[in-house]
Amino acid sequence: MMLINLTFATTLGPVCYTIVAELPASEVRAQTVVLARAAYVISGLINDQLTPRMLSTGDWSTSSAPVSQRS
Repeated sequence: MMLINLTFATTLGPVCYTIVAELPASEVRAQTVVLARAAYVISGLINDQLTPRMLSTGDWSTSSAPVSQRS
């Protein structure tokens, strides 16, 4: 898992910053980068809150056991 994360962080991961910085016109480039980064941070916060709840078997009742056998 660490190797996968390292590979992503050194190859494909930083590409989004290049795309975001190069797509808009130069007059609005700074504002676009700020908005994109803010959206990235907000989506990361939401993801950080939802992922543990989705993986836990008790919170969202996502276990594979039938309903009658759940405690």
